[in-house]
Amino acid sequence: MKRHHEERTVRFAADQMFDLICDVEQYPSFIPWCEKLTVTRRWEEGGIAYMDASMTASFKVYRETVHTRVTMERAHHKVTVDYLDGPFKHLHNVWTFTDRPERGDCLIDFYIEFEFRNRGLQLAIRPVFNEAVRRMVRAFEKRASEVYD
Repeated sequence: MKRHHEERTVRFAADQMFDLICDVEQYPSFIPWCEKLTVTRRWEEGGIAYMDASMTASFKVYRETVHTRVTMERAHHKVTVDYLDGPFKHLHNVWTFTDRPERGDCLIDFYIEFEFRNRGLQLAIRPVFNEAVRRMVRAFEKRASEVYD
């Protein structure tokens, strides 16, 4: 199973970054390899928002669609993505945003772990996995600059 954990500081507020991550319909316009994203269901329970979404990603000769459940806890500035169906055996992703008023910035804590069912795809992603995840996180930083500056 592949895992990646990263912390980054950005000059935007936790609320702003939370909103940016939750605006999944915009992902195809700025996330590398994200070809299409469709929200299939939205609901709220106990002050926590949920959505089921399907994302189609292309990488080299592979084109796969993954179905996920996204849990959005605004009170904790936390977004969790869990696997429902698609090319993975397992997928779990967590974004947490913490305002640091004394510094005037926000700490992003990003964690992802996954394993593909397809051994060929797992082998293809292995050498570029960490850089691919870093590019994705940087894409969110760039998007924040475009939206909030």
